[in-house]
Amino acid sequence: MESMTWVVVGVSLVLIVAFAALVSLATRTDRLHNEVLRSRAALERLLHARATTALAIAGSGRLDPASSVILEDIASRALQDPGALVPDGLDPNWEAIPTLGAVETRDRALVESELSRVLRVLVPQVRRENADDAELQDLVSALTAQWYRATIARSLHNTRVVQSRQVRLRWAVRTFRLAGRAPMPVTFDMDDALPEGEG
Repeated sequence: MESMTWVVVGVSLVLIVAFAALVSLATRTDRLHNEVLRSRAALERLLHARATTALAIAGSGRLDPASSVILEDIASRALQDPGALVPDGLDPNWEAIPTLGAVETRDRALVESELSRVLRVLVPQVRRENADDAELQDLVSALTAQWYRATIARSLHNTRVVQSRQVRLRWAVRTFRLAGRAPMPVTFDMDDALPEGEG
């Protein structure tokens, strides 16, 4: 009878430890989802700030007409995109139907990448041709600072997404559905390289 008691105690301890491990894993999964959303929101703010400053530079009247029109067009498109940065459905405030897969962020990423390419040409040109214009130089410095912080934020966001996906792919998370119905988070990939010598 005493050996039976020890078996029950042993099984109970194993079940308690297993339950505690599952609770810990579920908590970690939820925490990583929240970190993904926070890092994504920070990236969104920085990209918005970059586009806003680019638009201010385009409207400053100091660029040649062609450069001004091109920069205004692409910066306006970056600001007018009403969608979520990554519409994977992870953000509970985003009500659109999530689209999972490789193309879900393509449109927004293309616009942001195009803005990066235009700015990589214009920033050195503006620095060179308007060296005595302190106000314009301040705008360009603000833009490159926002741009640099956005590259850091995107790297951090994608790292958080990879960590979250690794945890989500564990057998215990999948078997016991510890992530609930939350969709799998997705990275945001774009061309965000700064001009040489900036950042």
